[in-house]
Amino acid sequence: MFEPIPFEFLSTNEKLPQVLIKINGLEALCANLTCGYQYFTGNSSLTAQTLNYPSLFIQGNQIPFAEITQVIYGTVPCIVQNASDTSISCELIDYPLAGAWRTEVYTLEGMIPNAAIMLETPTPLQISNVSPTQNLNYLGGDAIVILG
Repeated sequence: MFEPIPFEFLSTNEKLPQVLIKINGLEALCANLTCGYQYFTGNSSLTAQTLNYPSLFIQGNQIPFAEITQVIYGTVPCIVQNASDTSISCELIDYPLAGAWRTEVYTLEGMIPNAAIMLETPTPLQISNVSPTQNLNYLGGDAIVILG
């Protein structure tokens, strides 16, 4: 008597990468064993970005603007206000973390790549208040609160 063979040990001789399917946590077979997919590189690219908080303006080539699902600057989502095949303007929902960032634009077909000429935009560290400001131990050890 032989036990059932788990799906992870079964495969077919395919030339394309295969997709694994689970339904309610159980492995499933594709209809007619057609689980292949093909990766392709589109013609879209992002070429420049300008940040004037909270507005972010992105320029690019052949942007599939009707298919945009998400725009992210650093770690902050950006709500699309206007989009065309050469530009996107959006509003950040929060101030981005300090650092240098490139925008990520996602569509129904995946992420639009950044062109080699796309530069990172520096985001400075914003400090609005430090406390306490007096009677600090010059040897250290005092708790300081920094507000951004």
